[in-house]
Amino acid sequence: MWHSETYTDTGQKRSLNEDSLLALPEQRLWLVADGMGGHSNGDYASQLVTRTLQQFQASPMAGVSKSRLIKALDDCNAQLMAKADRDQVDIIGCTVVLLQARRDSILCSWSGDSRAYRLRDGHLLQLTQDHSQQSLVEDRDCLRHPVSRIEPSQMLTSAIGGGPELALEHCWFRLRDDDAFLLCTDGLNKEVSDDEIHRTMLESSNGTTVLQTLAQLYQQRGARDNVGMIWLTRSSL
Repeated sequence: MWHSETYTDTGQKRSLNEDSLLALPEQRLWLVADGMGGHSNGDYASQLVTRTLQQFQASPMAGVSKSRLIKALDDCNAQLMAKADRDQVDIIGCTVVLLQARRDSILCSWSGDSRAYRLRDGHLLQLTQDHSQQSLVEDRDCLRHPVSRIEPSQMLTSAIGGGPELALEHCWFRLRDDDAFLLCTDGLNKEVSDDEIHRTMLESSNGTTVLQTLAQLYQQRGARDNVGMIWLTRSSL
């Protein structure tokens, strides 16, 4: 049985919330998308992704479900590229991170710097790796189409709508009962450290309490960006 809670907020510095959330427990799909700050129509981009994935239907075959997710996001990527061309702007895009659960495994897919964390046996693991300029320097990868954000330290290297080819990374892993997950946009990470996320998730197994505590920290630190969060867990009960 899956339980999930969601939270999003515009923050204290922005006038528009460009973060979008999607929770489809019946399809065992959860997703957060973050419109790219500093570019046009970030809210349109993130809402396009969540609106498109609202129609997702899981398949009994894991590979088919993954293909359906890729196809949906590839369609979003193409639509955003076409809109940017029509509107004569450089980029209309968003980051995305999602979890799609099976009976005993889960798929994590992402593009950009929105994150997925897993708490298991008291240990917090970041399942995603930020698609950012800093990460590329660390990995010594090459970059064909840099995707800029408003802050130089947040230069993205991939996003939905960021280039003609969909840039999406995946990982599969086995589930355990009582695994807990947190999906979040980078608005949370700008204000709250991984250690604080870890401590908050350790202190409570109640999703509402976890998100309320993280939201309070986010607000206390200035809430400079929009934030979107989804907490979820699978229980054997």
